[in-house]
Amino acid sequence: MPPELPDARVAGQISGRAFQAHRRLGPWLAQHASWINDGYVAPVTSAYAYAAPWLTSDEMDLALRFELWVFGTDELVDSRAQTRSEVDTLVSRWVTVAHGAEPEPTDLPSVALADILARLRTSPLWTVFGERWRDLFENTYQGMVQEWAGAERLATTGHGPKMAEYVANSDSCGFRLIRVTDWLAGGDHAAVDHANRLLTAAWHAEIASRLTNDLASHQREADQTDLNAVKLGATAAQIGKYIEDATARCDDLLGPLVTAQVRPALWLQRILRFGNGFYQHADFRP
Repeated sequence: MPPELPDARVAGQISGRAFQAHRRLGPWLAQHASWINDGYVAPVTSAYAYAAPWLTSDEMDLALRFELWVFGTDELVDSRAQTRSEVDTLVSRWVTVAHGAEPEPTDLPSVALADILARLRTSPLWTVFGERWRDLFENTYQGMVQEWAGAERLATTGHGPKMAEYVANSDSCGFRLIRVTDWLAGGDHAAVDHANRLLTAAWHAEIASRLTNDLASHQREADQTDLNAVKLGATAAQIGKYIEDATARCDDLLGPLVTAQVRPALWLQRILRFGNGFYQHADFRP
């Protein structure tokens, strides 16, 4: 039987919004071309357009900027920093700005973060999510430091973190921080009403997304220092079981909210499912 074909008109409308969002980002990306790879933009704008098709390109803009910011800074840590001292310096700058400090004018990632934060603070949800966002930001970037150190240890001694440690540090991939930013940027008060359930569901979605990415990208990353579950000795079957369990927990938590058409829950479920489909053919990193 041939696969069921998606509605071409609807697919065209959604793709058009992704294209509009991509084009709108152009001037901002030009300012940050030295550290954000524009190869991330097409898959990220497509993910948002398909996961949250009710959003206009304007409504996607702030969330897209932050996701691209996370991708860019993750690459600075993973690929450009050569020493632990460099990693610590980068992360310290960003965490300081996240807590309200003024950035150095020549530090483009920090300037971009300060601009994004200034807009996030105008969200009607900031009073509820602001402190959680700052804590999660710090946890995410300290997790990146931890992961960098684990990768260095694996490269120099052959002994990296245990799989359980790796999974416990899943916030280091930024997925959950990005989702909280999505909710702040979207301004939907339903995110406040269901905050704890959404945050817990996002944790399980983060594990599933990270490990799905590991399976998709481990061959490309074989000669790089990035950690992934395959490098730590996990088999595809073991990783698949983690993904299956995490996805099931996420779906159990989101099920009642999705049935009630709570948009932050729909957005989270759909972004995870989009990624699962996308990773069958590519990954987000150029």
